[in-house]
Amino acid sequence: MGSDAAPAAQALAGALSHPHASVRCAAAMALRHLGPAAAPAVHALARSLSDPDLQVRWSTAEALLQLGPAAAPAVGALAGVLDDAQWRMAATAAEALGGIGPEAAPAIPALILALTSPAERLRESAAKALAGIGPVAAPAAPQLASLLADPDENVRREAARALGMIGPAASSSVDALRRAVRDPDPRMQREAVFALGGIGPAAAPAAPLLARALRDRDTELRRAAAHALGRIGPEAASAVRALAKALSDSDSVVRRNAAGALLEMGRKAEPALTALVRALDDEPEVAHLAVRILAAFLTNQRVAAAIARAMERRELREETAFTLAAAGIAALPVLASALRSRNSETRLATVRTASRIAETSPHPAVGTLVGDLEQAIRRERDPELRREMTEALRFLEEASAGLWNVPIPASAPTPDSMNLPRPSGPATMDPKALPLPAAPAEEQDLPGWLSLLVRRN
Repeated sequence: MGSDAAPAAQALAGALSHPHASVRCAAAMALRHLGPAAAPAVHALARSLSDPDLQVRWSTAEALLQLGPAAAPAVGALAGVLDDAQWRMAATAAEALGGIGPEAAPAIPALILALTSPAERLRESAAKALAGIGPVAAPAAPQLASLLADPDENVRREAARALGMIGPAASSSVDALRRAVRDPDPRMQREAVFALGGIGPAAAPAAPLLARALRDRDTELRRAAAHALGRIGPEAASAVRALAKALSDSDSVVRRNAAGALLEMGRKAEPALTALVRALDDEPEVAHLAVRILAAFLTNQRVAAAIARAMERRELREETAFTLAAAGIAALPVLASALRSRNSETRLATVRTASRIAETSPHPAVGTLVGDLEQAIRRERDPELRREMTEALRFLEEASAGLWNVPIPASAPTPDSMNLPRPSGPATMDPKALPLPAAPAEEQDLPGWLSLLVRRN
């Protein structure tokens, strides 16, 4: 209705107090069809929840359900009808509270009571409402956990979903959710698995169960299990080998979720290195994740060689270069190998990545790439690329020579550990002793590493 909606909502709000029930009911139904545009009538709708006519009350609750978060002023009135003798009316009110979200928190005690209703639909709707309210509904976790054994499968599923939406505050329900993963209803199994993921690290005791679920015949369950293990994080490290096997799953989403879970494991993903190297040949979404995980293990020669090969894949080149730049000096051996690529685009990405590392991770180890870059310049036939390599060489030489007094991380490769000569230059030169000229105005918007290259000519 556009700009006419507000006046219409106000007129219909007035009709909610009409002496004839049929008119009041028609007004409530019309407001329901207005949806969120009926917000100006929310207070009138809240009053109408106490109408003596059941059909009016029900239509009013339906209208408030369509309002969503805008129905927040009616929370008290909606909570007050959760014990309505007509369970359909109470169930609609519960769903309206869920649509309001966290602002419906004052209704949590009434919703907890509704979870004990003999009416399955009301128990289901109350659980759904608590899911919509989210983490602040934590006081309802014990009652929701008890509903995981409810005779009605819809109630069980909504209870599990609510526990997952409550999140870490529902950690006391982990054991009940572990039992629910064995529910005969496949949909319930998936909801229980998702809930364990929503709880996060506190659900670590479920990691062995989730690892077994990665071998289930149900593809959706395998997807959910891999996703949940990622949400649990390093505390689920016992599942790393199962996740490594899942990288060979026939379903691409399972493989993607497994790679994402291994990324969350950090260095605890080490037992999966062989599978991750193979995953570099998978579809780009999986391979990108594998690159990011493997970047933490660049001191492993097999991993470094695999990452260098990944630079050859056009669809992985940009992601790999970005990841190597973020890895800093640990990536230097990979770059030395990639400089020998027959692909000019790979060589270009390598040079730019080396410059970026010199800018963001400055210390003497940067100079260990100088010799490789000099050789690459002698081999290079592309004049433009050779020019860019030459500019990058100057940059690396100046950066390494001027930063001897910067502490080197214990895990970083050094000239001594790599059996390479230290670059020449003052041993204690202050980094600020090599000021760079200000960039011309036309270069102000260039990335830092690129503007540095452009300025060195």
